[in-house]
Amino acid sequence: MDDLYLNKVSEEDIATAKEKQGDAQLQLLEFTMDDGRIFEGIFSVPSTASFQRYLQTVNDAKRKNASIVASQQYVKDNMVTPAWDDFYEMTKDRPALPVMIANELAQGKGLVRNTEKKML
Repeated sequence: MDDLYLNKVSEEDIATAKEKQGDAQLQLLEFTMDDGRIFEGIFSVPSTASFQRYLQTVNDAKRKNASIVASQQYVKDNMVTPAWDDFYEMTKDRPALPVMIANELAQGKGLVRNTEKKML
């Protein structure tokens, strides 16, 4: 894989995702990290139930690091590619990545922020 990319989505990844996900709306998200490397991933558009679980976990005052745990679970719920285990390895030294992706996924539920997004 190109050293510029933490994860790069290929045309084959897109075709496979569309085939596996059927009628689900998919989106390709691209993030440029502070070290200049790029992460690309395919995510389903979150359902209202997924978003509600995310909000419940974020607001769980008894849970340590609730926002991080909520972000990781929300990303996992909606990630199509890369595989979760591969993504988890990428985040070990980039703990903010799931939070940034969760924020982007939540935009479809009423949050506003500028980021590149390409619907597939």
